[in-house]
Amino acid sequence: MKHSIPPEPVTRRSWLQLLSPSRDLALFMVLFTVLLWSGSCQCLGPVSALVTRAPDRMFDLVSRVTYEWPAPAPVPGLPLVVLVAIDDAAVQRFSPNSYVFDRGTLSTLLQRIGVGQPRAVLLDLDLRFGSNAAPAGQRTGQRSGGDERLLTQLRAPRAYPILVIHNGLLGRQDLAEPGAGAHLCAVSPHLLEDDLVVRRLPRPRGAPSAAEALASIQAGQRDCTSGAVDSQVDDREARPWEVTSGLGRHIAFHRSWPHLFTQIPAGQLLTGPPQRRLELRDALVLVGRTDADSQDLHRTAASSSPMPGVLIHANAVLTRLTYPGGLQSLNFWPTVGLVSLGVGLALWCAHLTASSLLRLSRRPWFRQQVLPAAEFVLATALLVLLAAALLHFTGLFLDLTLPFVVLKLAQWLRGQFAPKGDSDAAPDPGPDPAHDPTP
Repeated sequence: MKHSIPPEPVTRRSWLQLLSPSRDLALFMVLFTVLLWSGSCQCLGPVSALVTRAPDRMFDLVSRVTYEWPAPAPVPGLPLVVLVAIDDAAVQRFSPNSYVFDRGTLSTLLQRIGVGQPRAVLLDLDLRFGSNAAPAGQRTGQRSGGDERLLTQLRAPRAYPILVIHNGLLGRQDLAEPGAGAHLCAVSPHLLEDDLVVRRLPRPRGAPSAAEALASIQAGQRDCTSGAVDSQVDDREARPWEVTSGLGRHIAFHRSWPHLFTQIPAGQLLTGPPQRRLELRDALVLVGRTDADSQDLHRTAASSSPMPGVLIHANAVLTRLTYPGGLQSLNFWPTVGLVSLGVGLALWCAHLTASSLLRLSRRPWFRQQVLPAAEFVLATALLVLLAAALLHFTGLFLDLTLPFVVLKLAQWLRGQFAPKGDSDAAPDPGPDPAHDPTP
């Protein structure tokens, strides 16, 4: 005799169980808004600093996504930023077996750059001391013939400013006697590093940073004629509380900056055709070492691979030109709205996926373990893409630490208040009586 399987019993569900995305989103928005407001108004005491401070790891995560995207289109009228790279080929050809790049060759390079009539030149090289290339019998540390040629070149009158990264110049303690019309000034060389990763530039303690100085020259606000002011560079190392204060401007890193940045090997300017010098006309030029033996290599937020310091300065200048207001953190209500939008989309996607996956497995562990993990993965992916697009196109940084914490907290609360067992899983009806061998 054939028996039919009895219908599934209707079980009572907890009001806090994830039965619809709207309830999940409402729970998330309440928790997130309360915690974000408590942190912004300093209502949590010492914990408020942890809530409101944009963690560096989140900026690294977003920067590694945007690094592979081409930079946004520049505003019309911006000058071209050109990096004259002293690469491995230039070092091997013009300055082999030398700790510093040959100063006589550097003088010739500056002369070739000047023919192109740039708007400004930054020398990202340590020129405080002599090159130790003195003739035999002469005390090391004194200026060599190449040093003298470079010093003469730097003191010569010109129509554009040259920025050096230290106050001392070839054994001198300052930039005195630059010569009439030389337009020579010093800028700060410091890069702000938290746990040995460059994410932003420090606020100047004397002279401006290289990026700020070049941006000011581009805007017509600085011409390096006030040498007594511009040469006040603080060469001391940054103290720990100055490094980790987070007061500097974040740097936007991109692998490519179309129509705004180009790189020219130094060897092509020294021995190549004169046409390459035409690319320097009215450009902001940075000169620095990019070879593998350079001591000026740093890890950045965009990549764990070391990046030359001159390339970091180039990205900082390009950030300053592309985002005139600098990279800034998002305000309170836009943060609530955008985060709620991203989490809401993630929850809806998770529930749509769950409706299909539950047909494959209705076991309790599937709803308790797999579905929350899917929700968190989808929310993470959508929020990271949202934060990356926001930073890329507007220069606004959306901190994702608190949203991730609140999402995990909401999932934990759901598990605590949900009824034990899986109410949506069908109970085991037991063996089919039609195939039961017992009478």
